[in-house]
Amino acid sequence: MNKKGLIGAAILLVILAALATGYLLLRNSPEEQTEETGVTINSKEASDAVTLSFTKGDVSLAFEKDANGIWHLSDDKGLPVVASAVSSMANAVSTLEADREIVAPEAAEYGFEEPSLTVDVKYSDGVKASLVFGATNDFNGLVYCKDRANGKIYLVSASVLSPYDTKREAVIETDEMPLIEASDVTSLTVKDSDGNEATVTDEAALTDGATIFLALGFNATGCRSATGDDRAALGIDTDSAYAEIAYKTTSTVTDADGNTSTVEGTETFRIYFGDETEYEGETFRYYTIQGSSVIYLADEASYYTLTRYATYENIDNTDNGGE
Repeated sequence: MNKKGLIGAAILLVILAALATGYLLLRNSPEEQTEETGVTINSKEASDAVTLSFTKGDVSLAFEKDANGIWHLSDDKGLPVVASAVSSMANAVSTLEADREIVAPEAAEYGFEEPSLTVDVKYSDGVKASLVFGATNDFNGLVYCKDRANGKIYLVSASVLSPYDTKREAVIETDEMPLIEASDVTSLTVKDSDGNEATVTDEAALTDGATIFLALGFNATGCRSATGDDRAALGIDTDSAYAEIAYKTTSTVTDADGNTSTVEGTETFRIYFGDETEYEGETFRYYTIQGSSVIYLADEASYYTLTRYATYENIDNTDNGGE
């Protein structure tokens, strides 16, 4: 055999050796020691879930379903919860099938020592599901999952984790501010905690006050539930401080002949303020609206800037030719 032939044979041997080594590594890897797809992990109906709790990163939440089938946060049952958010979580781990089951012993690379997600669900028949999710497999993008009831390990779709990418404030159903433009506000009435009350109508102050009022919105961060005596204990009652805006509205009406017309009107919207409170090292003021069971937090700067109008005197724009 000539020199060129020897070189070619040597290269071929190197390639064959590499392929053989790769085959042996795959054959002996824990991931290769699996059963086939379609392995059932949980076969319960999501609608039968009555409690659900999870921990993902620094977020830990627990939910309970009441006798009417309504979900609530376990630590504050008065707060309304976005039902679809909890239902999505229950759906993700109920009627759950794995891509495959791993029959090899548990290994460190599965990531169960530092879980990416843990979920516990209890169903109406008393059956419980307790799952821990670990690392993502770099080769196929699947996530390691262990059933803590029987210790079995699976590879599941990473989409199971998606509904749990949330925070407490994201699952609380808040009130809604009417769709109001500051330019449509016709007056701002403010009463402070000392009982001072005034109505602002001059343009510059009204625009400023309305902007602050509308910017408060209803942020679920730090909110809590309170009704009846609980509201009064937080300083929110019929005599509490408030801010109210009157704003222009337009609506379309249709008469008996099918003709439509635009009707202009005015509506009002009021926010009630309560006592001061501390949250995460900062000072806030409780606030809510009539009929709501949710109490929100307004930062002190917004509260004082808005309630200063309780002692405001309107500028008479008729002087100096209306200038």
